[in-house]
Amino acid sequence: MVNYALKMFIFGRQQVNLKTEKHLNKLEMLHYLDKNITTKIIAICIVVIFGFNDLKAQDPQFSQFYATSLYLGPSLAGSTDGSRVTLNYRNQWPFIANGFQSYMMSVDHFFSRINSGVGIMAMRETAGSGNLSSLYVGGAYSYHVKLNRNWSMRPGLMMNYLQRNIDFSSLVFTDQIASGGVTNETLNAAKVWKLDFASSVIFFNRYIWFGATVKHLTKPNVSFLGDDMRLGRNYSIYAGSRIELKKISSAFPRGQYLYPSIQFKWQDTYKQLDAGAYWEINPLLFGLRYRGIPVFKKLPNSDAIIFVAGFRQERITFSYSYDLTISRLLGSGGGGAHEIALIYNFNQNLKLKRKPMPCPHCQWD
Repeated sequence: MVNYALKMFIFGRQQVNLKTEKHLNKLEMLHYLDKNITTKIIAICIVVIFGFNDLKAQDPQFSQFYATSLYLGPSLAGSTDGSRVTLNYRNQWPFIANGFQSYMMSVDHFFSRINSGVGIMAMRETAGSGNLSSLYVGGAYSYHVKLNRNWSMRPGLMMNYLQRNIDFSSLVFTDQIASGGVTNETLNAAKVWKLDFASSVIFFNRYIWFGATVKHLTKPNVSFLGDDMRLGRNYSIYAGSRIELKKISSAFPRGQYLYPSIQFKWQDTYKQLDAGAYWEINPLLFGLRYRGIPVFKKLPNSDAIIFVAGFRQERITFSYSYDLTISRLLGSGGGGAHEIALIYNFNQNLKLKRKPMPCPHCQWD
């Protein structure tokens, strides 16, 4: 077994001393290390995916959280009165070799006879030259409840198969440098898989939607090395609305809408706020978002400004976003993050009297 206090993992040509990790949280660790972006990326990869000692594993994230359908919450399964295919891709720090890349695909459908939505989702995240990867494959179910003339509710449940992998043979240990390339460690590929569960609920009317999701209900142990390293429960609350600008001012032509949305989430001791809005000028979409919590002065919580552009035409919605880093990683040359969302709606039952959810990626007009 790897001796954490004595070994240093080397990804590429950069070293990270794991002896001090248990005394540092993620953000403190970045400040402790030198200003080289590759070293920082390495530290994040180790902290996020390994979770050595006191550190906890964290989940993948998307800046366009409202466009990730089932990943946001299983309550969104079947939220379009028909069938939907969603594709998402995120490339974080593209100028750094072996940065974070996330791929996700989901398919969901609403069955009007049983008033239920069903969906399946697959997501994979890769990072690091040690072939660190996480795979999620699962199914979601939601049920539509009409509360009164204006309001509806959607509780949802999801079960995931979670698999994590790493190739230890791609890592270089300190004793390999001292002994000319030979290490005493057993360098085998490692894999762990668990069942994971999530639940959510969403309330909405014609103009407003809000909800909450809890992921990792059973807190699965995802350690590669046999110790206790559990995924902390991931809590998120979110809300959004659809505002027809013509009703605010006659200066706006008909068909223009504003879609503000916000999400606050936390996992273990780590918190994050996403807020912003879409402006729809049919068929174009433009958005500006902010990620961070500036009121917490002890930590560098101002993370990114996010620019969004896209279009919505008949059955297809496409959007692209770029994360402009505004934290202390700004001058490190990581390249921010690029993200794409593509949604295709089909088999829509336009005769249903049920009101759609008022977000640009959840409804079908």
